[in-house]
Amino acid sequence: MEDVNRYLNLATLDEFKSSKGKINYFSWGQGPTIVFIHGLADSKDAFVSISNILSSKFRCIGLDIPKVVLGSSTKDQTLLDAYTEFIKDFIEKKVKSPVVLFGSSFGSTLSINLASKTPKSVSGLILQGGFVYRPLSVVERCSAFLASLFPFNGATFPYLEFVMKSQHYHAFHGKPSYRWNRLVESVGKAYFSTTGRLAAAINDIDLRHKASDFRKPVLLIDGEVDPLIGPNIRKTLYEAFPDGEKVVIEGGGHLLPYSHPEEIAAHTEQFLNKVFPNNRIVSEL
Repeated sequence: MEDVNRYLNLATLDEFKSSKGKINYFSWGQGPTIVFIHGLADSKDAFVSISNILSSKFRCIGLDIPKVVLGSSTKDQTLLDAYTEFIKDFIEKKVKSPVVLFGSSFGSTLSINLASKTPKSVSGLILQGGFVYRPLSVVERCSAFLASLFPFNGATFPYLEFVMKSQHYHAFHGKPSYRWNRLVESVGKAYFSTTGRLAAAINDIDLRHKASDFRKPVLLIDGEVDPLIGPNIRKTLYEAFPDGEKVVIEGGGHLLPYSHPEEIAAHTEQFLNKVFPNNRIVSEL
């Protein structure tokens, strides 16, 4: 079984505090920097297996999206901007060098928004299960609203794993069981209120124009059978990044960092080698 805690013992665990709140993060390895931003109901631990592979050549930073950013609203672009500004502060004060942003799912919107606000600080984008425009269905909007009312974590919901299996288990067939167990454990720690609040914001996010203005390298990684990113959503993403390198992981779903970490690490390393051909060593945090 993969020992995630042992891996994290190899990394530096720290927190970044400002007037806006707190970001917990890990920093691992030396070299050009990649910053991982996770999706909803997830955490920085999603990227531990990938970072374990990449840290011999690159500095890998995984951060937790804060539960609350002081000054943010409860919906739409204002919330996205508030979270983006907080991460921008983190990169400017703790990283202090150009980075490649790896945004997974909802993390892709933060990555695109950040790249638009600070293009000099972002050398490239990797978007996994990403989107630039994804209006929610009526059921999704209602679910997000209800979730935002409950101050409990996922582990309190007795049918959590059953619901997750109905959407995501297909991508874990033939994979070691600990990968699925890691995912369930991670989602169980996430609070419904935070997940619902951020999910509701997705309905009003439209980053098509900002994405089209980004002129640096982009890698788009998707799962072959992603239940949350349908063909139309993916088509809109591809149209926003017409020059982006596109990879579809065979048999993959939406949660590729858990189910297919080796494939993600391999494609990420190839992309980073193109963005940072000299692979200069930078100072640690």
